[in-house]
Amino acid sequence: MADYNSAKGQPVDTIQQAYQYLAAEQFEQAEQLCQQLGKSYARHPDVQHLQALLFEQQGQFRQGMQAIQRAVKQQPDNPAYALTLARIQYGLGRREAAEQNVVRVLNAHQKLVAAHTQLAGWLVQQQRYPEAESHYRQALDQQPDDARLYNNLATVLHEQKHYQQAIDCYQRALAIQPDYLTAMVNLANSQKSIEAYTDAAETFRQALKLNPEFAEPHIQLGEMLRYQGRIEEAASEYREAIGLRPNFTEAYRLLSAVQKDHQQTDIDAMEALAAGPIGDNENMHLQFALAKVYEDRGDTDKAFQAMSRANGLYRARLDYDVQKDVDFMQRLMTVFDADFFTGHACEPVSDAAPLFIIGMPRSGTTLAESILSSHPRVFGAGEIGVLAELVAASGKSFPTGVVGMPQQAVATMAADYMAHMARLNKTGKKLVVNKMPNNFLYLGLIYLLFPRARVIHCRRDPVDTCLSCFKHYFIGPQPFAYDLMDLCHYYSAYQRLMAHWQAVLPGYIHELRYENLVQDPEQQIRQLLAYCGLEWDARCLEFHRHKRQVRTASSAQVRQPIYQSSAHAWEKYRQHLQPLIQCLQGESTGLSSG
Repeated sequence: MADYNSAKGQPVDTIQQAYQYLAAEQFEQAEQLCQQLGKSYARHPDVQHLQALLFEQQGQFRQGMQAIQRAVKQQPDNPAYALTLARIQYGLGRREAAEQNVVRVLNAHQKLVAAHTQLAGWLVQQQRYPEAESHYRQALDQQPDDARLYNNLATVLHEQKHYQQAIDCYQRALAIQPDYLTAMVNLANSQKSIEAYTDAAETFRQALKLNPEFAEPHIQLGEMLRYQGRIEEAASEYREAIGLRPNFTEAYRLLSAVQKDHQQTDIDAMEALAAGPIGDNENMHLQFALAKVYEDRGDTDKAFQAMSRANGLYRARLDYDVQKDVDFMQRLMTVFDADFFTGHACEPVSDAAPLFIIGMPRSGTTLAESILSSHPRVFGAGEIGVLAELVAASGKSFPTGVVGMPQQAVATMAADYMAHMARLNKTGKKLVVNKMPNNFLYLGLIYLLFPRARVIHCRRDPVDTCLSCFKHYFIGPQPFAYDLMDLCHYYSAYQRLMAHWQAVLPGYIHELRYENLVQDPEQQIRQLLAYCGLEWDARCLEFHRHKRQVRTASSAQVRQPIYQSSAHAWEKYRQHLQPLIQCLQGESTGLSSG
């Protein structure tokens, strides 16, 4: 803001009042004052600046550009004018020029908080998180008691997966401003990311104390309870959310997922929402909910119609080409061929024998982890994507960058992996399970790092696997799962890749067939434990009694004993799945005809 007191004879008080109205988002009052000022002081740079700010607020960037350029022409060194000019340039899509203008301001005013935060916000939009972090930290150097800055810095840290640092910053924000609801919800989400579900649940409860009418924390609290196996309490929270927001379709989807006996009043409410005007995202959640309800009631025709609508709505918003994934898996087979492993058949870089569970989503990976985690010597870490992070941090392209990687670099990556998993394993148990299903893409790297690793490949009937994916809304990105033909092509490429791994790494992978496991659990579990070098423990047969946290789509199912009804569950959808079945047969996935 300009030094109004030096402008003798000028409307200092009126201009200051207009700025105050703008800061308070009282735009109508600000515009009235600005119009009043414009009658006598149209050329005053602060009046032109006020006009530009109002145009910016209304999204009228071209008119705003004309006003701010007149102000800048009079006071080219005024940082407030330059920042407004940059924001309007950004609004017009001239992002490079906008950023350059803010950088020029910072070159002249290195401690200007407004410039640091403005640039940081744009960098966040472009996912340039390390740069954004730097500017938020510089802003905090000047304003160390600014809760908003701590929240913004924490959000950038969270996006970089520095979850504990993010938690610390959110807590600093709340220490400064205890009623900062946004920071509180963000804190809970970071706690969730490190699987501190009890802490996250308590934080969501605190958020609800601040705003009891806020529906969103109820479903988040419900999720924390579901992960801990407290299914009835989770359902109660979903119902609380629906009570506060009757059209909260995501809450209906979550509620339907944790129960099999659905109340008719819930079904009537969902069908009424589906019949009315509804946005695509809300309808997507609603159709997933209805698909689950109809299936549980035995109406497979309506269930398939609903799941098809849900998947179609989700798929329409994705920019995804399954052929890129198919081509990537083919490149893996080309790079990690038999000659590659012959050339690396030297002394291993690590004697460690970590445990991996791999496979397609919905193939029984969570079940396998739950069984193993019931053994007193095993810790189930969940789905840990650290291999992808280590590859990204190495700066090497994958998979081609692995070829010729120095032995020391390989040893460092192996050590970094083990250190990461050790930080998660606060129990001190001997074996730590990484149940990231798509680590089947990294099997070549896994062998390079850990030739003594134990790898369990979960396999399930191809149609059952694809249908189960199609029925579920996934928390993480599984873009191939929302179209039956995408599923066919992805599954087929996965099958070819797994056959390749078995051929070039004979004896390295233990195959666990889902159908065999549900048919004869004790025999299959005995073989599984023997492969892992573990003695028999009857508690593995009663995995559903194990009080462990499960975050995946199977979190409700693994609280139940093994049941056989999910084997060949696709049969009741046979008539609807003919295109998928024919596609899988054509891709030679080992699917029998009929």
